[in-house]
Amino acid sequence: TGDVRVVVNADTANAVGFIVLDATETTVDDEVVASVGTGSATRSITIAPDGAIAYAVSPEAGVVIPIDINDLTSQQSIPVGDTPLAVVVNPEGTRAYVANSGGGTVSVIDIDPLSPMYHQVIGVIAVGTTPIDLAINPDGDRLFVVNCGSNSLSVIDTDGSSETYDQVLSTVRGGSSKRTVSIPPDA
Repeated sequence: TGDVRVVVNADTANAVGFIVLDATETTVDDEVVASVGTGSATRSITIAPDGAIAYAVSPEAGVVIPIDINDLTSQQSIPVGDTPLAVVVNPEGTRAYVANSGGGTVSVIDIDPLSPMYHQVIGVIAVGTTPIDLAINPDGDRLFVVNCGSNSLSVIDTDGSSETYDQVLSTVRGGSSKRTVSIPPDA
């Protein structure tokens, strides 16, 4: 029980795993409780809202690697686009969105364990050049994608009841290269 804190090693040498720190104690010792091998180097990681599965991207392998937090094991990799750099999960825990830097796309992965398409790419959304980061708003109805190569921010409709679901609503151009995006929890 409690929160799980996952740290990804900044070194991107072959098959760098990640380290799980035990944050269940009231005082944090930064004690390593386990190391999980992923089979390939990882860069970015996010945890599903229920805390059961973490999703790490491997730019070199072009995959997302699901990691079972309870068993501390990596699962079958999910092939996505060219050079994935960032991943985010919607608040419902049913979809993961992956920024594919090399292809100018966002892959949509079904992460609903009750779905027949579980852990499969169910869509690909074209965005600007070199998407490198993304964030979803707390309501889960908008995804923001930073496109470093085209100095822009794409806004994607992620409201499942909308006619424009998983489509780019707008792309806002910026004056200088954008690198990251974040949305406060009360936005």
